[in-house]
Amino acid sequence: MRRMRSILLAVVLLAGLVSCGNGGGPDGVKIYYAVRGAEGYEQAAIQSENWSDAPEEVTMDDLFPRLLTPPVDDGRYVVFPENVRLLGWTLEEGLLTVDLSESYSELTGISLTLANYCLVLTAAQMDGVEQVCITVEGQPLPEGGGGALAVSDVLLSGEGG
Repeated sequence: MRRMRSILLAVVLLAGLVSCGNGGGPDGVKIYYAVRGAEGYEQAAIQSENWSDAPEEVTMDDLFPRLLTPPVDDGRYVVFPENVRLLGWTLEEGLLTVDLSESYSELTGISLTLANYCLVLTAAQMDGVEQVCITVEGQPLPEGGGGALAVSDVLLSGEGG
């Protein structure tokens, strides 16, 4: 329980600013992954990896496959279930709704929190995204993770990466 609380606090204290807008800045788009062995407050539980050859204007159709691609750095890992699929997405008035396949509902606890945050931080780089709502097969997440997360809910100080 203590380790889980430490990891959750590390998530809350994430070291990573999100670049909102197209291209994600001079280094390209950042794809966010969970970090193995993140303990205590000295290491972030989520870190980004640059996708330098990303299209200038990215969409979920571009970003989601990257979230499922294992990162180059061995310390980072894909937190999503292997067989999860993007079923669809819409962006209306700043709210990005991302609909995922049933396997996403297999995630619980800290794994669900990490996956939600990786998705929100990565998706925030799309033009116009202010909030992200994650659904499974069109339904809110069963474990209370179905509300919209504002990008500012997971924006934190420092530079992760």
